[in-house]
Amino acid sequence: MKKIALVTFIIILLGIILGLLVFAFIIGVSSGQYDYSYDIVNDFELIRSSAHEIRIIPKTGYATENEIIPAKVIEIAWNNRYVIAKQYGMKKAYPEEADNTYEIPDETVVNYWILDTENKERNGPFSYEEFSIKLQEFNLTNLQLKPVTYYRNE
Repeated sequence: MKKIALVTFIIILLGIILGLLVFAFIIGVSSGQYDYSYDIVNDFELIRSSAHEIRIIPKTGYATENEIIPAKVIEIAWNNRYVIAKQYGMKKAYPEEADNTYEIPDETVVNYWILDTENKERNGPFSYEEFSIKLQEFNLTNLQLKPVTYYRNE
């Protein structure tokens, strides 16, 4: 009789543990386990709030769009003052629906940016050719763009 009670208790306990694990997994997935942010330089950060919403902003907020690099940032690099970035333009996912504002990346529109984090001022968007010239003007030729996930700390 004691063995049956013990086995029943263990089965119930395992069921509860399994249920909690499933619940934790569901909560983790729905709350954006793939969303993240990380510090860059001078109180700026990269924020990924969804697959398409990856931008660079000041942690303290911003007054104008000129202080940020808009979504979808796909590659970045930085030094102690400047952030450089490669970004896809965005387009309406459902252009036929006027009230639907959901946007997706437009991979045919590739922009390059240089953000001065000390003055909170962005330069761009540039074509690749213009960007290459600006890198020389800003003396940033030693920076190499890398995917945003490269810098992510787990």
